[in-house]
Amino acid sequence: MSTRNYIVSVTPKLPEAEVASVVASSVEQKDRTHSPDWLTVHWDGRTYHFTGPVQRGIVAALWLAWESGCPDVLDSALLEEACSDGSRVQDVLKRHPALGTLIVRSSTRGGPAGAWRLAV
Repeated sequence: MSTRNYIVSVTPKLPEAEVASVVASSVEQKDRTHSPDWLTVHWDGRTYHFTGPVQRGIVAALWLAWESGCPDVLDSALLEEACSDGSRVQDVLKRHPALGTLIVRSSTRGGPAGAWRLAV
């Protein structure tokens, strides 16, 4: 098995003015903030650390979907956005404390099957 090293810079695909708006509105939420590189996420009194680039890509994509008002993201879209070779989000986040607390299946919140969202 070969090892791949990644240098990741998770940057939202938004114009700078919209990025500033997303960051500002995140700060106004109930203790819902994140570091610029998505390494650390504070969500409703809990702190999560995402050390791998794929994990950070998944949480970034879900956060931006939540901010846009369309919180549900298909498993395959999340993995593609995060540049993952994996086939399932739950495998990428296996044993991560955010799985089931911060990151939940959309179907548990009335959303579509096969999708994920932040636990709002």
